[in-house]
Amino acid sequence: EDQKKQDLDKSPLFRHLPELKEELAWVDIGMYPTPIHRGHIEIPGKGDFEFYVKREDLSSNAYGGNKVRTLQHQLGVVQARMERENNLKKLVVLGSAGSNQILATVVHGFRGLGIPTFAGWFDEDKPDFDNTLNMLSCLSFRNLKYSTFGNKLTILKNVMQAVWSKQAIVLPPGGNNPSGVLGQMGGPLEISEQITQGEMPDPDAIYVAMGSSCTITGLIMGVALVKYVNMPAFKKQGFKIHGLPIHHGFVGLQKRIGFYNRDFSKNIPLSILHSIHSTCKTLRDDLRGPDLLEISLFVFHNMCVIHDEVDIVGTYGGHSDKSRAAADLFDRKGKLTDIYGEDGGKMWLCGHFSAKSYNVMLQDMEKIENKDKTFLFWETKSAVQPRSDDDEWIKFQREPKMVHKWANEGKAESSLREGKVDTENGTADDYRKIMTDVTGSATK
Repeated sequence: EDQKKQDLDKSPLFRHLPELKEELAWVDIGMYPTPIHRGHIEIPGKGDFEFYVKREDLSSNAYGGNKVRTLQHQLGVVQARMERENNLKKLVVLGSAGSNQILATVVHGFRGLGIPTFAGWFDEDKPDFDNTLNMLSCLSFRNLKYSTFGNKLTILKNVMQAVWSKQAIVLPPGGNNPSGVLGQMGGPLEISEQITQGEMPDPDAIYVAMGSSCTITGLIMGVALVKYVNMPAFKKQGFKIHGLPIHHGFVGLQKRIGFYNRDFSKNIPLSILHSIHSTCKTLRDDLRGPDLLEISLFVFHNMCVIHDEVDIVGTYGGHSDKSRAAADLFDRKGKLTDIYGEDGGKMWLCGHFSAKSYNVMLQDMEKIENKDKTFLFWETKSAVQPRSDDDEWIKFQREPKMVHKWANEGKAESSLREGKVDTENGTADDYRKIMTDVTGSATK
């Protein structure tokens, strides 16, 4: 019934595959389409460069970034199952300490839709001020059930209860499952519509960070769907989707054995091939949609480049020296304009994700053979750091010393987000100026 009350044509997937409206749950979260901006950067000794940006960071004024698309169908499915299956009592979302998936689920699922949620941070990321802020943001939501890596037994207990009692739904890491990928397919459909409307030319390349592979799989399958329905986009000779794994373990595997491109990876969850096969099967068999497997595999094998620059990736959870330098240069000299030539505001390149894929794009832009090419950067990190009405600082002070030590070691990396977390000598005022109050009803 809730589905019928929503304007389903807000979903680009439903606009182009209207037969899915009766088959696939969806919730109207986020503000779409996200805008296209033009980026400008002067690189000392190398000249001026221009590129386009898909501002996924502006997808919500409560908490944006790429995870909002992931959750549109995912939370819709969770809601539908909870209404249908009386035994289901809560949603369990897991991630490492700086997880965007956890925060997005708390903001849009727990806060926005009232879904009972348990958040579990099962491991620490590299100490980083921004990772700590994500955890603090979650703690500001009243009545949220949670546990940090300082209490792993509590996390294990909740996961085991979910598995054995069948009273909870557990979201996969990064939200990578078919409903999450189907949400990400909306991005290329939007781009195609924006190209038709003259907001940008057809791109030669798209650059995106890879965590769980949900977003890049959605881009690949979205491009496949664009071709399936014959929309006028992604037609340039040599068009490529460039992905950079941001975990040092996975980029190391890519460098050593070409992990993501190997056929055996289709049997391994969170790989691109596994995600393509499972999502295409769901779309074809469960949702009675088109069979996109052949064309999706064609796009992956012929129009996708998985990078292996370990020096750009560094350690998972924070900047490498190269990504830090690239982000700092854009903080100081970068400019954004909207489609009307007006100021596009600031764009924060986080050390965990987006600065690394941006750095790869920067390297490619500097090559003489790419001088006249149109590059599109997929900005995945939320521009908003949310804060609700509970005292997250008091809650954080109750966490074990190992969590405090991790937070205290994390330093602010961007001039756009200056502050600190110091559990021994600091106060909440050291970081709250970065946060946005999302207690009002106007936030979406």
